[in-house]
Amino acid sequence: ELNDVGNVVVRSGDLFAPFSGDTFDLVVANPPFVISPSRRYLFRDGESPVDELCRTLVRSAPAHLAEGGHLQLLASWAHVAGEDWRDRLAAWFDGTGCDALVLAREVLEPSAHAASWLRQTEPSARWQPEYDDWMAYYERNRIEAIGLGLITMRKRSAENVWFRTEEAPQDFAMPCGDHLGAAFELADFLDAHPGDDLLDVVVRVAPDVVLDERARATSRGWSVTDRRLRQTAGLRREGEVDEAVAAIVAACDGTRPLAAVLNDAGRTTESDPPGLARAAVPVIRRLVEQGFLLPDVG
Repeated sequence: ELNDVGNVVVRSGDLFAPFSGDTFDLVVANPPFVISPSRRYLFRDGESPVDELCRTLVRSAPAHLAEGGHLQLLASWAHVAGEDWRDRLAAWFDGTGCDALVLAREVLEPSAHAASWLRQTEPSARWQPEYDDWMAYYERNRIEAIGLGLITMRKRSAENVWFRTEEAPQDFAMPCGDHLGAAFELADFLDAHPGDDLLDVVVRVAPDVVLDERARATSRGWSVTDRRLRQTAGLRREGEVDEAVAAIVAACDGTRPLAAVLNDAGRTTESDPPGLARAAVPVIRRLVEQGFLLPDVG
């Protein structure tokens, strides 16, 4: 009202209750996701046990997403004794009709998790009684650790939707929405080019990617001890590569199909081209999935 904006509607209610029958291209949520027995603070504490609130959002949102629409939310999930946390989390998305990417930002032991949140609201002298309640709650629910991350889902009419988790403790370069969107577009591209079909595609190094090398002095000069591809924008992923992969990536300049790049690499290293292709294609697919290499659609 203060800014004369007329295309905003505010509705008050529990979760999706005010939006019965409505669908959207984008749903975002920053729910009170903290896993604890407390019910003191609206910004922190939900009414549902453990991580059920975040699970409910994941399970309920697809009914309110248009085809191709996205849900994005910050969430916490419990690492329960005797269960693989990835399998437990994957079950949230079963039957939703959505692709899902979970960027796991941190994993904390229960004691560290409780301390990090109580520190924000309680003087240290008053921690102990509530801290003990939190620790007892974790013990009752067999919680060994607590994960925190960013969940992005995309509604898609397809038989084989996918679920992927990725450890992402690094600092993001904001804004990074385009990079998150590209993760889904690149998954579509790879799905449309299975296996060796990728050899017919022209790919290029993403503009934000650099190669960092660290070397140690030896009697024969500098010897590289660490070689990493690194993104300088967006999600700022990075990963170690060997000299051969680094050379192949550098040769992906957007002028030739991948098959030609690998043929040249084979001649340079006196490798068997078919054998090199078999070894390289899975690596190239991973680099495309992560956004280090991009298909040249121009």
